Parts: sequence; structure tokens; C-alpha cells
Amino acid sequence: MPYAMASRYGNDHNEKSIYFAMAAFEAGDTELAKKVLEQVKKDLQQQKAYYESLTESDVEPAQNYEYDKAKEYLIMIEAIYKQYGAVIPSSTEKNPVIKSPTDTPGK
Repeated sequence: MPYAMASRYGNDHNEKSIYFAMAAFEAGDTELAKKVLEQVKKDLQQQKAYYESLTESDVEPAQNYEYDKAKEYLIMIEAIYKQYGAVIPSSTEKNPVIKSPTDTPGK
């Protein structure tokens, strides 16, 4: 499942990705959860920076909504890290490897 992508309205794709990461935490796959959350966080931070760069005359109501949702989801990500006792990574790793206990050599 792709994550940290643009979506039609309200950051729906990022919201679903956050729930996916929470499910990964619940399943004990902390590495996957952190990877997903960091990518979503990066996307949300980029969106937030973009909306903050607009002048007041450039902003439409839908953009205000998108900006508010991006801020809300960033707060949600911080709360998830606290809830699951995970250490918040200081930076996103380049090309991290996801290790799964079900991976078997030769397949």
C-alpha cells in the first residue's frame, strides 16, 4: 500500500496511512510503523510549509481546510509516538529495509 501521497481532499490518504501505521504498532512491527509515519510526517510538513508560504490573497477555503488537517495529523503523529512509547526519529532514513518475521530466503 502506498503512503504519504497526495489525496483528493482532506488528506484522506495520509489519514489512512496513519491508521495503517497504528495497526503496525499494534501488530508489533515498530520498524514498519515508524517508516510509514516518517513518510507521512514528511509529506505533511511539506504541505504545511507550502500553505504557510501563500499570501492571504492566494488562499481559498479548501486550502485552509487542507492546512488545518495537515497540522492536525502532525499532532496526531506525535501523540501516536507517545502512545506506543516509540522514540521519534530525528530524521528520515534513506532507503530503510523493512524486516518481516515471515520473510523466508529463496522465495
